[in-house]
Amino acid sequence: MSIIERSERAKPTNWFGNTTLLVLLTYLGVAGAINRGLSNDQLQFLLYPIQLLVGHFQNSQFQYFPAFGYVQTTGAISINASCSGFLFFNVLNAIGLFLIWKMTGPLWRFSSAVKTSVVILMAYISTILVNASRILLSLDLLKVSQTLSWFPDRFAHEAFGIFSFLIFSILYYITINQILKQWTN
Repeated sequence: MSIIERSERAKPTNWFGNTTLLVLLTYLGVAGAINRGLSNDQLQFLLYPIQLLVGHFQNSQFQYFPAFGYVQTTGAISINASCSGFLFFNVLNAIGLFLIWKMTGPLWRFSSAVKTSVVILMAYISTILVNASRILLSLDLLKVSQTLSWFPDRFAHEAFGIFSFLIFSILYYITINQILKQWTN
């Protein structure tokens, strides 16, 4: 293959990369804006299963209040819209859609539509599992950080959330990339 043929083939890939990045950044920007205005009622699809998992592993129950979200019956913690993982869910969707688009082309093709459905379902399940795990581990981290009088509790909670979402986003990318590679071959 000549140099000219290779450079002509590279042009659509470059266009594809810039367009894909623009579309995904727009998607995440819109998701972030929507996230700020969502109520506990609108995020039930994430909050309900998360509180079930946290309640199961904490051996406790939660009661739902529209203004406060799910509040543990002891009043120790609440799970509300701010910790629903909605933005994380959208980041995982963007990662999956990017990989599908990169490997198979436009998302309106039937094979891409099936893969898109699977990726969205995997993003949903992953969001619930990761968020419930993050909340449970944050509760343990809170106990440790309370013993350190100089360490702010809220900082530990937020820093752990950022760290866990970053790590799991990378793991999700690697996993979905491998699954889609196997699926497309």
